[in-house]
Amino acid sequence: MKKQTTPWVIWLLALEALLFGGGSLVHAGVLHGVPEHTGAATAEGIIAAVLILGAVVGVLRFWRPRSVALTAQAVALIAMLMGVSIGLGLQTQPDHFFHAVLLAIMALGLMTTFKWRPYSRFRYPPLTYGRVMTSRK
Repeated sequence: MKKQTTPWVIWLLALEALLFGGGSLVHAGVLHGVPEHTGAATAEGIIAAVLILGAVVGVLRFWRPRSVALTAQAVALIAMLMGVSIGLGLQTQPDHFFHAVLLAIMALGLMTTFKWRPYSRFRYPPLTYGRVMTSRK
């Protein structure tokens, strides 16, 4: 029996959850002692929880990992864009940089996850094209 491996999209969800969790801790003041924006900390914590839930569901294979990753990333991206647009006046320069990096990672993750076809016959590209010989004579 072939061992099932964890798809890379699940690791991407875990990375995004880690980044959002870190942003939540920074906004809550856990890392540097001064709470900056508790509303943003709550929002980023909820987004991190959604991404963690998506990673767990993908690992346990309740649904297809691609569908789970697309749904979790889309919800996280929409929530992040809503949070950035609502709290635009309250952000500092590092906040702008952090959210720009997160936006790039999430957009790249969504694009690559959308294009990923786990059950495609070209999942592992063939080494030779054309007629393949089964045995040598």
